[in-house]
Amino acid sequence: MDISNPSQDMYRGTLKWALDFNNVLLQSAQRLRHHQIKQIDAALSDCNHVSKQLEAAPDQAQLLALGSKLASDQLQRVWAYWSGMGNTLAQSQIELAGTFQSQTLVIVEGIKQRLEAAPAAIPIPEPIAATIKLAAELARAALAIPAQQMKNSFDTSQAPGKTNGGQRQTSQRKQQDAEARA
Repeated sequence: MDISNPSQDMYRGTLKWALDFNNVLLQSAQRLRHHQIKQIDAALSDCNHVSKQLEAAPDQAQLLALGSKLASDQLQRVWAYWSGMGNTLAQSQIELAGTFQSQTLVIVEGIKQRLEAAPAAIPIPEPIAATIKLAAELARAALAIPAQQMKNSFDTSQAPGKTNGGQRQTSQRKQQDAEARA
């Protein structure tokens, strides 16, 4: 970063932070939309399948069995829909927290570097510089809590027997990639 124009660099960094945040939000909306479309397509397919079975049912016993199966399938479909929405939203919150953490750390480090270089470029009274350095250090320490801890708390709060392993592994890979980049 160029010390000659710190306000421009800070503005650029803030815009990048806002764009990254916006990108995570848009990706979240895209995942939610994908989940909804997938569930709607599956429900339509099920309806077509059950409709064909209803036409072929020869007696009252099979009609009752189909009705019972339809009710059970619909309950499972509703459960899958809302649990998938919850998982998708939780994943988005984790990604937002990680983005906020990494981008804020970049900004805090930039401020700290500028303050350390400031005596040569811009005279800042020592009490003010020390206070700003302390605030930057505290912010960096507070943001050092990894987003992985948030994810782990979500994973352990899921209902027993409901692992959703594929999404969890994908989310863990994404989180590990994000931490490696940070």
